[in-house]
Amino acid sequence: MAYTKEQIEKIKSYNKQIRTIENFAEAVRKTVTQYLGYTGNKGFINMIREIFQNSADELMKDDSPCTEIHVAFSEPLQELAVRDNGRGIPHNSLVRVFASQHTSSNYDKKPGEFSSGRHGVGAKVTNACSEYFIVESYILGKGKKVEFKLGDAATAKITDLKDVENKQGTTVTFKPYEETMGKTTVTCQDVLKLIKSLVPLLKQGAKVVFNGQTIDGAKVRETIVNMDGLMDGLNTIVKKPIITPIRFGALRDDKWMKAEIAFTFDSADDSEIIHSYGNFCPTRDGTHVEGFIAGMSKYFRNYMNKFYLPAKSKLTITNNDVRVGLRAIVTCSHMEPEFTGQSKEIISNADLVPFVRDLTEASLEEWAKRNNNDLQKICKYFKDIAEIRAKSEGERAKVKVKEVSSISGLPKKFVKPTGKKNLELFIMEGDSATGPAKNNRDNTRQGLFPIRGKIVNVMAATREKVVANQEVAAITAIIGAGFGRSFDIEKCKWEKIIIATDADPDGAHIRCLLLKFFLMYMQPLITSGRLYATVPPLYGAKINGKMKYFTDRTAYNKYLQKEFFKIHNLSLSNKVKLTESDVVELLNKNTNYI
Repeated sequence: MAYTKEQIEKIKSYNKQIRTIENFAEAVRKTVTQYLGYTGNKGFINMIREIFQNSADELMKDDSPCTEIHVAFSEPLQELAVRDNGRGIPHNSLVRVFASQHTSSNYDKKPGEFSSGRHGVGAKVTNACSEYFIVESYILGKGKKVEFKLGDAATAKITDLKDVENKQGTTVTFKPYEETMGKTTVTCQDVLKLIKSLVPLLKQGAKVVFNGQTIDGAKVRETIVNMDGLMDGLNTIVKKPIITPIRFGALRDDKWMKAEIAFTFDSADDSEIIHSYGNFCPTRDGTHVEGFIAGMSKYFRNYMNKFYLPAKSKLTITNNDVRVGLRAIVTCSHMEPEFTGQSKEIISNADLVPFVRDLTEASLEEWAKRNNNDLQKICKYFKDIAEIRAKSEGERAKVKVKEVSSISGLPKKFVKPTGKKNLELFIMEGDSATGPAKNNRDNTRQGLFPIRGKIVNVMAATREKVVANQEVAAITAIIGAGFGRSFDIEKCKWEKIIIATDADPDGAHIRCLLLKFFLMYMQPLITSGRLYATVPPLYGAKINGKMKYFTDRTAYNKYLQKEFFKIHNLSLSNKVKLTESDVVELLNKNTNYI
């Protein structure tokens, strides 16, 4: 194959483009989301968590004198300080602990000594992403301070501290580097929310004192004490518990992992809420949650189907039935935790699944022996849930024949995509909108369904009227994941449900009615981020042969006043040219005619 001279030069120069970043702090800033998951406020909160959890680890250690943690936060400065009265960072290791990769006391842990991290990377990442990062360490009457800028060990400044006779422990103060993290607007309440979510994981009696300053100068002070462990956290997410919360936990025989769980069911809301933590870190999900759900579902499902329901009952309990209204705090610790990324959003150790599953089943067996009244209450609750599900499934099947294809079981007007992956469902307003969309859609990914008129207002109608509504029945059949309490997000094949109504008052009303329906009967579509709405343009103008669209009159007028005048010369009938101010005045006076 013959190459051009330019191609040959590019091949030869390829080696010059390959760069190795030797400096760890610089490498972190180049790929900050790999370590913190996010920039902005979420990234800053993760930085705060990393530093707070270092002090939390110190408080949890049996050989540490640490009894409390103090947190100070300034909204105007976006500066955080965390202080503990623990052992203090060894003075001859201050720089390498916070700036040298693969430096940590976690490498030589004994079984049963759990910590929030494995490699000591979290504090170093926070240091690398901070405009300044100051560590003060007080040990037995002596004090040292090290000041970093952008996590650079080479320029770290170390000084002796005076008047330290009565001080012991470590203080870390830092501010995020705006060029890396973006502008942050974290509030005192954001920091307090994080702290309150973590305190129940500490040992009983642990105390955290928070002092903050708001953007308007107001002082915020609050002391958070772990009075009852996970129960404190569970009480914040339960309104009307059906049974006294069930609580259990265990350390595996080899001390390699442990789990603690508290849960109940809430009659006030049928959604599922699970707060999970892995090695003291808040997680979105994980194998510990998978194990808990598997064990809890199996125990209650088996008990209901084998012992509680009559032998000839046509009703059966499903996994989804025993998750309706579930409220749980699920925590675990592992000697070698595996997280998806440094941001620690998901813990993925495979051996946690059987450990937590078996622990859950065994604990529920023991609980049932001692709490027969609560067992009967929860069984009746599950039976009621299953009966509602069975009834709604039967009603949902009564979609009128004229609205449903006898072959597919789906509405006749539904335009089905040909593919099976990355699917999007557009809910259109009327048949007229479907025609253009049908001709311009991606046939493999995008499905269309035109609704007729306005659907029922689900917040003002009975459940029976909602189920009987033809448009609701059609949408439910197309989405194919159930309805209300029986809705199962795992069965939904659509990655996006897109409401595409007209840009007029009727369209806005229809969009609101659809949003109410999804909120009431398919809420997981919203919480999982699958529900969208289009923003159709109201105005358009042709620019250089291409159409430019505007979603509101303000944007359209602004274009006419600024951009249109640059391209076109306007004059009166007597050929007098209009100035820009003349055009603005003309447009403002005649805005209703544009």
